Amino acid sequence: MVIGSAGKEMFENSSSKEPFEYFEIPDNNIGINHIKIAMKKYLQYERVHVYYGKFGNVVKQDAISTSITGEDIFETEVPSNVPREDRFIFEPILEKIFHFFETQIMATLFSQTLLENQLARHASRVNAMEEALIHIEGESKKLYLQKTRIKHSLQNKKQLESMSGFILWELG
Repeated sequence: MVIGSAGKEMFENSSSKEPFEYFEIPDNNIGINHIKIAMKKYLQYERVHVYYGKFGNVVKQDAISTSITGEDIFETEVPSNVPREDRFIFEPILEKIFHFFETQIMATLFSQTLLENQLARHASRVNAMEEALIHIEGESKKLYLQKTRIKHSLQNKKQLESMSGFILWELG
């Protein structure tokens, strides 16, 4: 499944001829309905990996892959097996509770990847706008200097015309 027009264009231009489904999610105002539609599709699969641009800082965004189905252990988690003797009775059945939390976790992780990608895009745009602003300031200084030179040139021309008119009047 490919999400977003940029991803679709990149996939179509790649050498891969695999069939794919396309799904559009807006750059702004990502709603719960967008996530629900994608999650319905993702829940059909045992493993789901999301490839997106992750925000590093304003200048650096990395293309990364992350799993939203939970088979990868997060960096802060340390796996440990602690034997427990607790017995619990779950209502409703444990499988329904597990499915509920699995769905919620997948939706949250998917939402996080969308928001990180959105942050990376916005940071990239801010960086581009900052560079444009620096360029505009440089061009503005050049135009101001050019305006000053033209103004002085016009003043010199007027003075020369006045002087030549005065000299002609004196001679005439």
